[in-house]
Amino acid sequence: MSFGQESLWLAEALVPGLSAYTLPFCWSIGGELDVPALEQAIARLVDRHQVLRTELVTSAEGQYQRVREDVRFELARTDLSALPADAARAEVRRRVRRCLDEPFDLARAPQLTGELFCLGSAEHILVLVTHHAFSDEWSHAVLRTEISEHYGAALEHRDPDLPDLPVQYGDYARWQRLEVEPFLSEDLAYWTEQLADLPVLALPTDGERPATRRFAVAVCERRVEPALFETVARFARSLDTTPFVVLLAAFDVLMARWAGQDEVVVGTPVSGRDEPELAGLAGHFVNTVVHRVDCRRTELFHDLVRRVAVLVSDGLAHQQAPLHQVVQRLNPVRDMSRHPLFQVTFQVVPGGEPLRLPGLEVVDRFAEMVDDDGVFAEFDLVVDVVTDDSGANLVVRYATELFHRSTMEWMVDGYLGVLEQVMARPGTPVGTVEVATRSTAPVPTAGAGQAGPAPGDDRAAAATWASGPAAELRDRMCAIWAEMLELTEVDPDANFFEIGGGSLAGARLVLRMRESLGITVALVDLFDAGSVNGVLEVLAVRPPARV
Repeated sequence: MSFGQESLWLAEALVPGLSAYTLPFCWSIGGELDVPALEQAIARLVDRHQVLRTELVTSAEGQYQRVREDVRFELARTDLSALPADAARAEVRRRVRRCLDEPFDLARAPQLTGELFCLGSAEHILVLVTHHAFSDEWSHAVLRTEISEHYGAALEHRDPDLPDLPVQYGDYARWQRLEVEPFLSEDLAYWTEQLADLPVLALPTDGERPATRRFAVAVCERRVEPALFETVARFARSLDTTPFVVLLAAFDVLMARWAGQDEVVVGTPVSGRDEPELAGLAGHFVNTVVHRVDCRRTELFHDLVRRVAVLVSDGLAHQQAPLHQVVQRLNPVRDMSRHPLFQVTFQVVPGGEPLRLPGLEVVDRFAEMVDDDGVFAEFDLVVDVVTDDSGANLVVRYATELFHRSTMEWMVDGYLGVLEQVMARPGTPVGTVEVATRSTAPVPTAGAGQAGPAPGDDRAAAATWASGPAAELRDRMCAIWAEMLELTEVDPDANFFEIGGGSLAGARLVLRMRESLGITVALVDLFDAGSVNGVLEVLAVRPPARV
């Protein structure tokens, strides 16, 4: 697996049901659609990109990719033309909702599935679904461009006008393992120093924090006026930096004022496509680097921007370090209610070319057909500035357990207000930037808690669950832990993460215990319990029902 796939696989193993990583696409297609040509176009896309025919396989020895050559894309077809228009669209929404509700099987290719709904002779809705482990924002543009070209080529009975792919995603993953991983020590050392004693961005919340970071998502969106966005771009050029840096610095100011603290910690995704050979590939290339900045109250905003530019540049210079390896190196105190390093992400996302099918009217219906109700993510806030030809949209996905809609509207308006102020007066001291006060009092966030019932103290109960004496089971577990961690022996009270274990090793360990001992525990159980005796306590009180 690539580093990014490993991180996503781990996130799914640690917090099952993160449907935010399932990626649906929806378009309405008006006109006389050639359905076989459309199916052929998507099938050729899947044939062209091996990552869409790749299965992520897990064993006790590790995780790896398996490319399937015998997999063929088939476009499912559903005729809804007998239903009234509103009922037909409601049925499409229901089908998309089901795609999000069902776990995505990373071990079963193809990794792009599709269904075409016929609402009438000249009206269709196309739904495609993939997973973030096989795709990213850049890949979505590749997908739209290639389907458009393949469809046109099929209609005209010609070869598609697309450049040859010099490499495949498996080559990239292999390059990471052979050429990058052995030399990560410098990058990891940088992040170990940069993120030492990392604070929590303690945003006030409207509700108590759940015990596990699996949040229901809602969306709040605002248009960034073209004049304001152009001012941001012009100001960035004057400082020889990018609009992203200016937008991030303004976001830092808002987060600092909202949290009532000077230090701000935000996750910032990076594309990971520095090599030109990767430009035309579908796949997951994204990594996330941690942006940590001290918003000094007396510092002028334009000086903060200059400092953020240096931090962003330094972060990009060390972006090869996979996020999960950074977490493992830092080994922070485990708290299942929060991501180990950050709870908020911020990025600028280019809108990209739309799907174009010759002779047809194609409209993106994602916002209409994909209801965010029931989508689950692991972060408090995911903030995207999505650019287009005339400006940008500010799109905020937020955890509904933590924030009310009114709070998000306040935050979005507050961010645009901060941006307007600092663009009008870049020499404004950060501490004097005005942010409207909230009308609701914050509720303190809950602690990490337990992901399920708290482990009990009656260790003897483990013997009634196990087929043999508890002592024998404990000894066998200790032996397996010692083997996995390459230790001579393991004390049953020793914490797995303090004796050399990490998240990935933990995922392999729970699989090994399942295969060797018939013990089915989730990775979250290992985080909760920590030690062999702790796992036995969990099993005693709650026999293995969670996977």
